[in-house]
Amino acid sequence: MRSVLVISTRGKQAICGQIWQGVSECLPMEWKVVERESDILSVVTPLKAGHEYSRVVIDANLRRFGAGAKQLRGLSRLVLFDHDICQEVIPDSDWYRRYVPIMKYIGVTRVIVSSAFLANHLCRQGLDTVCIAKAYDSSVINDLQAERDLDAAFVGRTAHRVYRRRKRLLDKLKTELDVPILRSQPGEPYNALLNRIRVFVSADVGFNEYMIKNFEAMAAGCTLLAWRQPDSEQELLGFQENEHLFMYSDIEELKKTLVRLKQEPALAEKVAAAGRDLVVARHQWRHRVIPMVEALTKDIAPFGGLLSFRDRLRLLRL
Repeated sequence: MRSVLVISTRGKQAICGQIWQGVSECLPMEWKVVERESDILSVVTPLKAGHEYSRVVIDANLRRFGAGAKQLRGLSRLVLFDHDICQEVIPDSDWYRRYVPIMKYIGVTRVIVSSAFLANHLCRQGLDTVCIAKAYDSSVINDLQAERDLDAAFVGRTAHRVYRRRKRLLDKLKTELDVPILRSQPGEPYNALLNRIRVFVSADVGFNEYMIKNFEAMAAGCTLLAWRQPDSEQELLGFQENEHLFMYSDIEELKKTLVRLKQEPALAEKVAAAGRDLVVARHQWRHRVIPMVEALTKDIAPFGGLLSFRDRLRLLRL
């Protein structure tokens, strides 16, 4: 097989670097890491005249290219690996329904996303799509078997527009049940904070998939109480409700479950242990290496992503 070229931003390297390290041991691969998305354009521009790579993988967030994303048009055998494409189906996002038009326009050959729900949506739009679920970094996150002094908490961002529904839910929970919304520096401080939390309240409202924080909380030994995602996501990950985690679909169900877990600590500990064992066994980044190798080597379906009139109008917004 001819070599695969992977171009990552520094931020994506920090998240998915373990995947590419593993892929490089399985395939002939070149890996270039740049500081930001705009730097990728200077790398790919010479390739548009012709290249010998079997695949050119853009491991970056397409939305951060802005109008510059159009400059990717004409790059052959292009594969896009972008966790932010979930915003294609999030109405609160500025990129709602805008990913498909730009991917069709630039001629993405294959799209790699982290949600079965989203993969089905993109396939219906004529895009060759592969689903590789998110995971966590076991060199950073683990169960320290420490004393947990926070009954329940959320750790993460709420300020961005795309988190609007998350913020409303968590603000209400903070007011009514005094569940704190916390932030932390990455790495060891973040792992230490997770290890103080008994019940991690996840609030991926409207995302249609489980964000990385869910895997990290489970790996750190928290009991995960997560927003219920589409059935396709539970099936993809092997998540069994009330066995590996608890789920909720509205604020009332969330509050009832929190009260129950406080009253039944043995149940909470049992589910936390099962959840931790599941993600350690199946959902570390190293477990995504073979699926990624398959995504980069298997035949690609003929491009069927024709631009509609509505798609062309959405392109004008870039």
